Amino acid sequence: MKMSHHNTLTSLFYNYFSSSALHHHLLFCLICTLILSTYSSFVSSSAPLYSNETDRLALLELKHRISDDSNNGVVLNSWNDSVHHCDWPGVSCGHRHPRVGALRVPEVGLVGTISPHIGNLTFLRVLDLYSNKLYGEIPGEIGGLFRLRSLDLSVNALTGEVAKLNLSSCVHLRELYFDQNGLQGNLPTAHLKKLQVLYLGSNRLTGGIPPTFGNLSSLRALGLEWNHLKGSIPHEITRCWDLYSLILGGNNFTGTLSPSFFNMTSIQHFAVFENSLEGTIPNYIGDTMPNLEGFYFGLNQFHGTIPISFSNASKLQSLDVVENYLVGKVPR
Repeated sequence: MKMSHHNTLTSLFYNYFSSSALHHHLLFCLICTLILSTYSSFVSSSAPLYSNETDRLALLELKHRISDDSNNGVVLNSWNDSVHHCDWPGVSCGHRHPRVGALRVPEVGLVGTISPHIGNLTFLRVLDLYSNKLYGEIPGEIGGLFRLRSLDLSVNALTGEVAKLNLSSCVHLRELYFDQNGLQGNLPTAHLKKLQVLYLGSNRLTGGIPPTFGNLSSLRALGLEWNHLKGSIPHEITRCWDLYSLILGGNNFTGTLSPSFFNMTSIQHFAVFENSLEGTIPNYIGDTMPNLEGFYFGLNQFHGTIPISFSNASKLQSLDVVENYLVGKVPR
């Protein structure tokens, strides 16, 4: 086809230069038409045809992994070809690109596993499967969703080692909720610079907190409570300048807290209850932590007195220092 276009153009150029002025004009117009036609044919053949069929098939694969849907059949009964998949309950598509950008099906009683085909939803920004009855391992294909902003798989029965889930490609991830599952193993090395919320509480995690958690420069809330974590709490966490919630209670942490923890002016909720931490509570704490609302240091091995400066923390609502080795009077 390209050769015939080439021969035609050559012939027309030859005749153009050897014909009358009228023929010149007519042939020139024809040449332009042929050139535009050839260019259009090339562009249409080289540009891929757009289709969001991949998304529809991926959603159907997710549906096939669900064995029960007790809340009005949101997935099992509604995800069918009677309507476009962008109109299925829980599915949201973008306006500019009609691809699946969000999948929100929380608290609908889903029973089953998460299909690896979730990784084919390449435009996905929000994945919310909170509070269902999903089990099995979290598919590694989720780590390829590089547009992901929010990932919520909390309150399910998911298992496996969380450190094996490589999310380093999810560079835009801001919220990660894996709490209240059955996840095991060590905590992953942290590299997600935009991560603001990380909840891994109420699992079966072991080992210590990697000092690399201090590299989570955007982190605002960290919840690791009710696991089997041990060792000292790394002072590198205090590099997270905007941290307002630090919940580490119900573990096996030992040692003392670095003084830098008590200089974090952004902290609102500070909880290290039920560990084996030692040391004293600094006398100046009420002056250096003015935004403190909840202070939970009970069931540890802290000694010394309860600082009078707590009264300077005007936002303080809850103070728990029960079952330590504190002495002296409770400040009025």
